[in-house]
Amino acid sequence: RESQRNINKRRPSLGPTQKTRQLPRTPRSPLLHQARRPPMYQLPSAPTLRRLFAAGWTAAQAFIAELLDIHPRVAVPAAHGVGKSFLAADLAVINACHPNSITIVTAPTRRQVRTIIWPHIRRRLDQLGIPTRPPSSEPNIQLDNNARIHGFATPNPDRFQGLHAERLLIILDEAAGISPEIFAAAQTVAVAEHNRILAIGNTSARPCYFAAACNADDWHTVTLDALSHPNIQNRHDVIPGAVSFRLFTEMLSKLPTSPEPTEDSFEFDGVHYLPDDNFRKLFLGQWPAAPAHALFPIAAIEAAINRDPRPSSAPVIFGIDVARLGGNKTIVAVRQGPNVLAIRQIRPADLCSQADDICTMYHEYGPTTVVIDAAGLGAGLIDLLRAANLPIVSFTGSLPPPGTQRRLATNRRTLAYLRLAAELPNLSLPKNHALRSQMALARITERAGIPALPPKVGETDHLDALSMTFAIATTSLPTPTSPP
Repeated sequence: RESQRNINKRRPSLGPTQKTRQLPRTPRSPLLHQARRPPMYQLPSAPTLRRLFAAGWTAAQAFIAELLDIHPRVAVPAAHGVGKSFLAADLAVINACHPNSITIVTAPTRRQVRTIIWPHIRRRLDQLGIPTRPPSSEPNIQLDNNARIHGFATPNPDRFQGLHAERLLIILDEAAGISPEIFAAAQTVAVAEHNRILAIGNTSARPCYFAAACNADDWHTVTLDALSHPNIQNRHDVIPGAVSFRLFTEMLSKLPTSPEPTEDSFEFDGVHYLPDDNFRKLFLGQWPAAPAHALFPIAAIEAAINRDPRPSSAPVIFGIDVARLGGNKTIVAVRQGPNVLAIRQIRPADLCSQADDICTMYHEYGPTTVVIDAAGLGAGLIDLLRAANLPIVSFTGSLPPPGTQRRLATNRRTLAYLRLAAELPNLSLPKNHALRSQMALARITERAGIPALPPKVGETDHLDALSMTFAIATTSLPTPTSPP
């Protein structure tokens, strides 16, 4: 041991500079670097890949693919087990054949992204022998042509910001569970000429924005039902794991029939059947005729929009839902008897500017009553308009209904919604996408046996403004003063 200590004493010690000094690296030759790279894979063109995939598509699936070439927003309510995720995965791979393209795949939950559509995408790429980076099962793929496929589930709309490309495809899988905020974020990003949005999913009796999109003018809707599926057409299960012909015939035998075709019937083997809501959802890809707790049936909304205005001598009433910050807007609804004359948005500005715009509308329509939501910023707008000598009625929706009407609803806002629902069969509504969507999403529940509105989900400003024109019976009207 003493000899070892003597050897250590004779060893020269390295100084701090010598310890950190490194030998200079020899620069790598660019030619050598390129020679060591794997060769680029020649991706097939999008038309070639589409012809290859279309051989395994049904006629309905091929039509959806063609529709997505023409229209920027396509909604596909689908039956169960008809290959909707299989089609969405094929469209994602086809879009990735365009250089520098971006494909976004989202669903309500991360599990749905990873276990439903992503295995289809990975299987298609493996079948084609297309190398990906990274070579893993994570929902994030980059191809040799710099195309990217991103899969994620998020409640945060900001995740979509900055994802722009000349070729952008956003797939909203299981769209019935996707929030209105994510729908809006997708529409905000997909603004270029070759940007597309595909919302696809099963129908649901629960309130969802997907149902409103399927009835919107700016979405092109095509239904993917089970009647055209090979398992049903061939009368046996030629595609394992898809819709079952045995279950189809079993549920079909329980349906009532009609001697002649009707608006609600469908034909199979020459017989006209009248489906119930469960059969609509499972095999027809249709929305339930009466969604659970729906306050305004979709058929009644469409009828009111298509109904022509009728002559009326009733007084004109304004309903104003006030907002300045956040996503909501200040909305003015104008109603005269059964005719909703206008649903107008006031420019987002300070309350004084909003008061000026409302006074301009007041002189245009001459209402006898102006009902304003008194909560929040509405109180300040009420003071400004009263100073301008307008016939203002202050409305607080959270207050209980007056007198015996407390047995009809939990608060005045619910009572106003119920009055609007009762008058809907007689109303003439303007073609307003936001109003139609909010009415389709409105639901009614019960609290201690009394009708009540559930907590707000998404924007309700257009519907709130219209409902306030029916809230006069729940408030005490002041004596209108003469207009300025």
